[in-house]
Amino acid sequence: MPPSRIGILGGTFDPPHRGHVDLARAARAAAGLDRVLFVVAARPPFKDGETHATAVQRAALLEATLADAADPGFELSRLELERSDVSYTIDTVDALAERYPAAELFFIAGSDTTDELPQWKDAAELARRLSFIVNLRAGEPRPQAAPAGFRITFIEGDVPEVSSSELRAKLAAGEPVGDMISPATLRMIEDRGLYGKGTVLSVPSLDTIAQVNGKGVARVRERAPLPSEQQVDGIDRTVPFEALVARITEQLEAREDDYGLRHSLGCADCCAQMALVYGLDESRAYLAGLLHDWDRCVPKPELIAEARALGFDITPEVLAAPAILHAHTGAAAVAAAFPEIAREAPEIITAIERHTVGVPDMGPLDELLYVADMIEPTRRSPNIADLREMVGTVDLDALFMQAYQRSMAHLVRRRKVMHPDTIRVWNALVMRGEIGQDLRPEERAQLPKLLIEMDPGAMPEDLENT
Repeated sequence: MPPSRIGILGGTFDPPHRGHVDLARAARAAAGLDRVLFVVAARPPFKDGETHATAVQRAALLEATLADAADPGFELSRLELERSDVSYTIDTVDALAERYPAAELFFIAGSDTTDELPQWKDAAELARRLSFIVNLRAGEPRPQAAPAGFRITFIEGDVPEVSSSELRAKLAAGEPVGDMISPATLRMIEDRGLYGKGTVLSVPSLDTIAQVNGKGVARVRERAPLPSEQQVDGIDRTVPFEALVARITEQLEAREDDYGLRHSLGCADCCAQMALVYGLDESRAYLAGLLHDWDRCVPKPELIAEARALGFDITPEVLAAPAILHAHTGAAAVAAAFPEIAREAPEIITAIERHTVGVPDMGPLDELLYVADMIEPTRRSPNIADLREMVGTVDLDALFMQAYQRSMAHLVRRRKVMHPDTIRVWNALVMRGEIGQDLRPEERAQLPKLLIEMDPGAMPEDLENT
């Protein structure tokens, strides 16, 4: 059996577009490749620090692009996300050669790469171990010779000339991009507020933020992507941040349904953006958002059993609304699955545990996660549009209070059972005079039923079992 022929198409994919897919198809047809690996560069050597979305975000966009392409010969590779240093091609080739020892490797590139090849790290070694497939632009003359030592096949594939920078500009301006970006990829860009498209948060002016909270002003941007390959301050510095996020995301894909995964990713992005506005550590905020629904899809009987094993009091109110337990069981499960987070950033575990019911004295990350869970981009309720606009115009305590008030009003309108701890949090906020002032008359009429200190198991008759 002849050795497999594997094409390597590396890049930032910032964002991935039709030109990438068409280039892969042209190279495969010209060289008889068995498959093409799309390798996302976490930190490209010639664009270090210049990417506009994180490596994890770009990998997710590329995965959506390849799903739309529906080509079994195309495969996403997260190989470079597992490394903390700059993404050099020679390191990727070493890893692929170890993984596919019998394969013949081909590097796919555009014609603007040809003159740069001798400048690449360990260029002579690359020339010895790789064949190159270079696509020429329409009407571009074929070079007389390849750089010394390099084996290059020049092809003239029908590949559209697409500029990623122009696509980003169109997305930011709200202009149509035609078929240059696949439908699933465009939806993900809009859902996550990437490249200025459908941005989650309407961030006010820097002067306004300075007047409100007086911190983090210099770091606020129109959108706040998490820095690529950043390490979490204090969390196992031997583990690159992107690699940790990739490991978490891979497990989430197996644990959550499609909506749940999109919600968790959207919440993570939203947490990171809000953290920059309110002066919190955006890496820890991102992790809290990503992990907060770890147990959301666990069947209710299992949730109840796990909560009992953790010593949680399973009252009639809990049995009437067992979904709240996923915060408690999820926090414990995350602490067990990622002990470095539990050890070095316990506030992440605490925020996860508090994101459904809350406590009377919420910490900053607790409040931030609670709000982000409500306003992240997959949430479509028109009732939260003004809450999104409050980000940065009021302090975090006031923003949380507004969010909690809306949650309570929603439960009242739908006549849902409330856990006693929910009532205690509400009572604490109301008795401090900091919440409940903006309720509609019909909502205010419900307050006498809520402003009581309840024993576990004692619910008003008209709210019980509804």
